[in-house]
Amino acid sequence: MISTDRVDTDVQLPVLVIDIDFVPHGCLQSTISAYLSALESNTRLVVNVTTVALGTPLLSHKFLLCSLPFLPRQYLKAGSGASPRRGLGSLLTPLHRIIELISQHQVTVKAVENVSKAREKELWALEQQLVNDRALRTSTTGNYGIEGWREHRFLTAWEAALLSNGHLVRWSVIICK
Repeated sequence: MISTDRVDTDVQLPVLVIDIDFVPHGCLQSTISAYLSALESNTRLVVNVTTVALGTPLLSHKFLLCSLPFLPRQYLKAGSGASPRRGLGSLLTPLHRIIELISQHQVTVKAVENVSKAREKELWALEQQLVNDRALRTSTTGNYGIEGWREHRFLTAWEAALLSNGHLVRWSVIICK
């Protein structure tokens, strides 16, 4: 499943935001094609993706440690109505391949931005909310149990630390049609 939001950060150009961390590896090309084909003129598309640091060998210890936040979570049971699941697709696809897939369409890549620090701050803030926000903590433990809350908190902090140390990199690819 894809996380999408329509935001109006620029009144002149509407923005559609997708996070391809949620796209299965085998569906990456068709998903990008579908979004780019449906993109209206004078609209921006922001494609967010998390990748492993350049030079990280596939199935190395470092890669395996980076993959933990993207593996299926114990508390997110299939059919439970839980939020979308992330997968390893973005970790298995280097940024240059994603840009190649985008470049096959009649669009303009306006910018490629490293947004790792911003994402890291978001994740640390979420981790703190899971601890300090009583309503969120109660809701999370009510939906997923104490084990699910602990797992979610741990993997959120783990991902933030991986971004902080440069093992994971969060990118925003800004596209205009």
